[in-house]
Amino acid sequence: MGLYASVNTLMRWLTAISTEPCLKAWTEALLLPGEKTLEESLLAELAQFFHLTKGQVRARCLSATADLAREWQQRNPQTAQDMVDFYLNIAPRIYPFELMWYHAIHDERTPLDALIAMVYALQLGYRKCLDFGCGIGSHAIVFKKNGFDVTLNDISRELLTFAEWRFHIRGLEATFVDSDTKLTRDHFEIIIAFDVLEHLADPIGVLRLLTDSLVSGGILCITMPEVYEPDYPLHVSYYSDHVRREMQKLRLLRIDKVWNGVIYRKVDYPVLNEERWSVVTPIVKKMRYAIRRRKLQVPFQRLIQTCHWQEANGGVGCVTWADQCQR
Repeated sequence: MGLYASVNTLMRWLTAISTEPCLKAWTEALLLPGEKTLEESLLAELAQFFHLTKGQVRARCLSATADLAREWQQRNPQTAQDMVDFYLNIAPRIYPFELMWYHAIHDERTPLDALIAMVYALQLGYRKCLDFGCGIGSHAIVFKKNGFDVTLNDISRELLTFAEWRFHIRGLEATFVDSDTKLTRDHFEIIIAFDVLEHLADPIGVLRLLTDSLVSGGILCITMPEVYEPDYPLHVSYYSDHVRREMQKLRLLRIDKVWNGVIYRKVDYPVLNEERWSVVTPIVKKMRYAIRRRKLQVPFQRLIQTCHWQEANGGVGCVTWADQCQR
């Protein structure tokens, strides 16, 4: 019991350290010039693109999750093609509002998954990033602003158009491809797939494609709920024991667990089935994550110090995560 308590205390301490620079890095990357808060900045983007008032945008954001659930339940997709049709024709009208509101950080843990995966990649000198199921492109913007060569992929051309516009107004360049485009094998060094696998009838098949397009030693970061969530009937797949076993067969080694996100690394050797370790496994995994996360504290701590210095100097002298992680 004492060891469990010590591990949990250490993990809470590590997460507490990493939250502040994550929030600052996320906000700094997405905030438009002249805007004071991230929420107002993201609402302004929606208002400009869809030619709405901020009041109208806010109302649509607040109702977006319920609107998606209602549309899904009314259509009740039964086949994989029914699901594809929903994400091509119905969801793109609502998703920009739901995702923008989510990305406005009403929960301070929102950016943790992406930014901790980013630090892992930067520590390895990686730059080629695929944002699979990119949606409105917020994660890709953050990666691009930190020096990554970014490719955005989504099933919806409408969402890709909105994401491309967001890049354009920030003066950023990226590659935009739809789901019909075949991914190049052994090409990407880091792949992020946030809030997408749970919407797929065959997540294992997609994970095989993503693994094939990842270089040896590359990073894969996914988010996927473990249990059914009543507010999200669109979720049809979960991060189950079956999914975990299949990912081990793909030689994906789990190296960290961050809130909703799981970070894997593609390896060239068979991955041990962790379930065989029974009682010992939770302790081993928590200690392993704690040790690996501890190695990231130098760039985290430097970023905290940089953010404090920028605040004291009126925001002058922006330093990105990429700058920090190379020091």
